[in-house]
Amino acid sequence: MRRRLLASRWVFRQSVKEKARRMRWGGRPPEPGRRFEAAAPRRKELKSQETRIPNIFLVPGVLDAEEAHVLIKASEEANFELQTSRGPAFGEAHRHHYRVSFEDPQFADALWNAGLNTALAALRVGSRRPVGLNENIRIYKYSGGDVFGKHVDGSNQTARGKTEFTLLIYLSGEEHELVGGETAFYAGGAEVLRVAPVAGQALVHRHGSECLLHESLAVTQGVKYVLRSDVVFADSSE
Repeated sequence: MRRRLLASRWVFRQSVKEKARRMRWGGRPPEPGRRFEAAAPRRKELKSQETRIPNIFLVPGVLDAEEAHVLIKASEEANFELQTSRGPAFGEAHRHHYRVSFEDPQFADALWNAGLNTALAALRVGSRRPVGLNENIRIYKYSGGDVFGKHVDGSNQTARGKTEFTLLIYLSGEEHELVGGETAFYAGGAEVLRVAPVAGQALVHRHGSECLLHESLAVTQGVKYVLRSDVVFADSSE
């Protein structure tokens, strides 16, 4: 009897840990079949820019001002939901902001083929190369002190392959009177890089086992909108 009781407690603790881990990596899954009702961005000649930290890149001009505005409008019409966590005491990053998510392979393909496919073509993870974006498209909204505390992003398996890099595209920036909301990266207990939101610019960084600890700093003025997806990799022979 005692053994059965201990076993059931162990199963309960493991299920709680697994639930906390899933929340830490990104919270609720998208609603199946929910499409992002927004026009695809036009094709552009994009180039990635290295930062001083390996495996963290910037891609300016992924979206123009009108395209970013259209995505913000479509996100607001889809109704944001509050995204929170239980906090570090439960192994979860401190999180308070709004989010809406979509499961839209057509939009993901259009965004990828609008120029990111060439800008990120040289990336490699072993023998694997980038083949597209995760169809799980998320839009985050931060205002009035909203944050997403220090955390790492996990990899996910998709129908096309495994995600290896996080893609963030800022939809608002200084020109929208946004103050704060920078993405800060840490290594060895110290901040090593801080990226300010620039509307239309993408931030691409390694995730999974090689992800640096990072956070979205507090917004002190204005509203920060950012699109989140992931770069999917598959074997180059495919």
